[in-house]
Amino acid sequence: MDAAELAACGLPRMRHMGAKSHDELNCWQLSVEFRDRVNALLATGPFRRRFKYCEQLADAAESVPSNIAEGFYRFTHAEFARYLRISLGSLGEAQTRLGSARAQDLIGADEYESLKRLGIRTRTAIVRLIKYLRSTETPGWSGH
Repeated sequence: MDAAELAACGLPRMRHMGAKSHDELNCWQLSVEFRDRVNALLATGPFRRRFKYCEQLADAAESVPSNIAEGFYRFTHAEFARYLRISLGSLGEAQTRLGSARAQDLIGADEYESLKRLGIRTRTAIVRLIKYLRSTETPGWSGH
């Protein structure tokens, strides 16, 4: 796999052997941006009165980078991929709640579309990393 393919999987170009820390992963960086944008949105007036809704959306958005980071430090590629799939579920939950917020006119169309695009970019990076992990063996792991 060349540097461009590694980057497409969410791994940095600078390291042929992959990331040394979760914060080097493109999918983690995108998920943090998504989380931060959701949290900024939740600090606005229309959301402040909806405590449970805010908490659920914030928890879902926070779960995405948290699961990516937790999975990164697991022992095998299969375990890491499992946590990446969990992060995809959390991202889907957050995106669904944002769609609901849009339907209730809690957020404008432009903000919703921008967050939707960021969510798609995040999902794409996570899926590419899952595919990479499934196509490679865990370094130093024989499976026995």
